[in-house]
Amino acid sequence: FGFSTASSADAAGGGGGDRPIQICVREIPFSTGKLAGTTWFAGVALAQYLAVHSDMVKNKSVLELGSGVGLVGIMAAKLGARKVFLTDFGADFGYDGDGDSATAPPPAERQAGDMSRLLPLSALENIRFNANMNGARPVARVEHLDWNDFTVGGQGTDDASAFSPPPGGFDLVVGSDLVYDEDAAAPLIATLKHFLGRSGPMVRAVLMLPGRDRKALPLFLEMLRNDDAIEFDVEEMALVDRRAPEKELLMVTVTMRNGGEERGI
Repeated sequence: FGFSTASSADAAGGGGGDRPIQICVREIPFSTGKLAGTTWFAGVALAQYLAVHSDMVKNKSVLELGSGVGLVGIMAAKLGARKVFLTDFGADFGYDGDGDSATAPPPAERQAGDMSRLLPLSALENIRFNANMNGARPVARVEHLDWNDFTVGGQGTDDASAFSPPPGGFDLVVGSDLVYDEDAAAPLIATLKHFLGRSGPMVRAVLMLPGRDRKALPLFLEMLRNDDAIEFDVEEMALVDRRAPEKELLMVTVTMRNGGEERGI
């Protein structure tokens, strides 16, 4: 993928500040990657948005939720982020590039509970591969993160305390195409509140979501509206690609209403 750091205004004015950025990613089959094995257009759009607004991530500590193939997190690293945590729901389960898993699968009892949630067995290893291929390490760190761990009762694969954010929390949370499944809407919001509430008062989450063809989107927006602890803003955007029809997008910005009152809890 090729990205430009010049804004549309810069391009129209003939500005010379453009710095092309190339990112290559390996995609993996649905059998081992599930929804995390493919590059989705909302991720391309968010990566381009960060490229134009690099101050959002430069010298910042960034958390990416639902990293997929790692495109957005890798972009943040290339733009000068201090630290980037690329996270997804998955097992540390190797992928050898030939369609077969490189290490033994998780225990049967673990698989039984996770397979119904489309556990991407090779997603984390593939993100590490892509981060290494693009020279994003050691800035980029890849971690398993299950949003269900942050719901009441913690019905996920791990204890939420197993994930260790940097001291002081994160400066920015990002994510793209995160509301595919209605069952994931509440855990996603719980995860956003967890990390926003434990970071600085000006910290925000910036999510790039498809404006159509995602059945969970109305539920997600309704749940945001009904949550008194958070504030959010929605901006309509579009990804223009000469190779395909224009893609409708929503950029959703989420903050804690009381500026991270849960910090330190």
